[in-house]
Order: sequence, then C-alpha cells, then structure tokens
Amino acid sequence: MGSNGYYNKDNNEGYYNQSNYSSYSSGNQNGYYSGNNSSNNNYNNNQQEDTYSLIAIICAIISSLLCCSNAGPILSIVAVVLALKSKKNNGGEFTKQAKIAFYMSLSTLIATLLLHVLLLVFFSTIMSHMRDLIPF
Repeated sequence: MGSNGYYNKDNNEGYYNQSNYSSYSSGNQNGYYSGNNSSNNNYNNNQQEDTYSLIAIICAIISSLLCCSNAGPILSIVAVVLALKSKKNNGGEFTKQAKIAFYMSLSTLIATLLLHVLLLVFFSTIMSHMRDLIPF
C-alpha cells in the first residue's frame, strides 16, 4: 500500500482507505481492489461450460449403458448437443470432458443404430423362414 492509502501498482497491494474507497472499488464493498470483473465473468462462463461438459459425459455414460433401449439414442443426442454447447461456450474448442462425451455419444449412437438394423434383418429373415414352416 502506498503511503497515501491508494492502490500501489508496483507492489500489487490493493487495500484502500475508506475515504478513497468509493472511487476505486467499483462496487466491491470489502475495501479491496477488485479491478475489472472479467475474471469473475470468465470463472462463471468456465463453471457453466464445465456444467455442460459434466452433464454431457453423464448422459454419454448412461446412454452407452442403455444402448439397447429407446432411451440410449435419446440420451446420446442430448449428450452430443450438450457437448457442442460446451464447445460453443469455450470459444470453439472442446474441453477434455466434452470431447470424450461427444465421441462416446456418437459411437453409442452408431452402435445402437447398427444393432437395430442387424436385429431387424435377423428377425425379418427368421420371420420369412417361419412363414414357410407354417402351413396356413
């Protein structure tokens, strides 16, 4: 702190006297220099982006467990959308969690679609042979 009670940029000290506090604190009521609030905004954006990534990876894991049911593809699509939203909030780049969720969801979605196609072909083949075995 400077000798006059103002913010001293050389020492990175940020305490203000109450008499000079209102012109320097920019709304911060604790008497410390708060600077611009962009670091707080970045923290909130990163926290929100981490929330999207976390929800996306949880949806991806659950969708891979439920790939044989109808909930699997729906959760995969939700996870892909959340991972893309996380990418948008992160300046166009995937975080590690969002990338894992994105690729895991896509692979689960593709595997589910392939499984359904194979089951459809399998049962249609069986049904065509069953029709030949039934006499009526």
